[in-house]
Amino acid sequence: MVSPIADIIIRKGVEHVDTAKLAPELRRTVLEEAGTTLQKLGRHREAALAFTIAESAKLREAVAYYAQAGLFSVAAEYARHLEDVAELERVAAENLRLGNREEALRLYRKAGNGQMVRFIEENL
Repeated sequence: MVSPIADIIIRKGVEHVDTAKLAPELRRTVLEEAGTTLQKLGRHREAALAFTIAESAKLREAVAYYAQAGLFSVAAEYARHLEDVAELERVAAENLRLGNREEALRLYRKAGNGQMVRFIEENL
């Protein structure tokens, strides 16, 4: 069972609840709790957003978990929120290898790799 605040976040959606007014530690805790539940429900975009707002290590853990499982399109949902260029490019390359062109483009753009973006746009 999740806490009442995490439940509100899950029901209303991460982007529809203003958690900025919560104390930093409470905010982090409820967002991690909501993110973990959203992840279990398959609501990966929202889970990634919750982990990002919480500045949680769970964001990077989710990228690693789904990448290792070979679920690179799901890993991309989480990687999209990272600032780590190497990790963004790694997940982008795997998405490209699997034929997920648009996801690869998004990640290469976020990584600032214009050369790969142009290559994909011109050749694939």
